[in-house]
Amino acid sequence: MINRTMAHRHFADEEPLGKRVWLGWEEDGVRRGGEIVGIIDDVRQFKLERAAEPEMYVAYAQTPVRQMTVIARTTAAADAVFSAARAAVARIDRNLPLFELSTLDRRFDEAASRPRLYMSLLTTFAVVALVLAGIGLYGVLAYAVRQQTHDLGVRIALGAERGDVIRLVLGTSLRVTAAGAALGIAAALALSRLMRSLLFGVSATDPWTYVGVAAAWRAWASW
Repeated sequence: MINRTMAHRHFADEEPLGKRVWLGWEEDGVRRGGEIVGIIDDVRQFKLERAAEPEMYVAYAQTPVRQMTVIARTTAAADAVFSAARAAVARIDRNLPLFELSTLDRRFDEAASRPRLYMSLLTTFAVVALVLAGIGLYGVLAYAVRQQTHDLGVRIALGAERGDVIRLVLGTSLRVTAAGAALGIAAALALSRLMRSLLFGVSATDPWTYVGVAAAWRAWASW
């Protein structure tokens, strides 16, 4: 059995099923390998942020190894399963070591703990930065409107409607917001490579993230 990454990388233009592969070594003069009989989904064996690598799965009876990982699907409690696993191994050979017993949820939590910590810190800093940027934007717009007070008074005296004055003020705020959003998106795209190692299941240039941030910025400016 081979995973999808191996199928795409080594058999992109042909059907992999039925092909024969060599594992790269010989035992007793026999080249270890076999015929590809199926394709399975990728598994991230090492880190969540690390891309899947080409992999093959072979039958233990064909290619024995000195150690293995056994995964059991069950609805029983973890402690009961661990006890049953120890008893099953002991019945086969009491000298066989059994170590690193754990649940899949615990394994996933351990693998994701550091990225979660980094993302929590980055989220906190991002919220603080957004608040500070909003306060700064409010100050800039307030100053810009104050500078236009005389002009606005003249327009009102000449018969400008309230809606016209509001559109004028909002137009100024939108120009400042658009310029800031453009610069911010350009900087974010330039720094997106630094974020790829902390992301899983989402692209560093995810369009919905940029749209959401820009919308939040726009809403803050309008408010």
